[in-house]
Amino acid sequence: MPERDHHVLWTCYFDARCTRAMGRRVPRRLATKEVSVEELSRACEQLGLSPRAEEGARHPRTWWMMEGRVLVEKRMPKQRLIREVARRIKDMKNTIQHP
Repeated sequence: MPERDHHVLWTCYFDARCTRAMGRRVPRRLATKEVSVEELSRACEQLGLSPRAEEGARHPRTWWMMEGRVLVEKRMPKQRLIREVARRIKDMKNTIQHP
């Protein structure tokens, strides 16, 4: 169980293949396909947070899928954090595809 002073970020929050009903929290324009725990963790590090990755965690809505999550300390409202992380992940993926 995560501590109360941490936000939980699931990979499905940022996955373009997921619907809002399946747990996506960002608009499709900010979402990317196949977000990994490593990418999520790296994006949190770029924001100056101390992420703690949990690879085998399962999101309650999609309990049959092994996706993983990242815990970060609460420094900003969760929705703002999610959008900032989504932008970082999108930038990282664009940089990799178009160096």
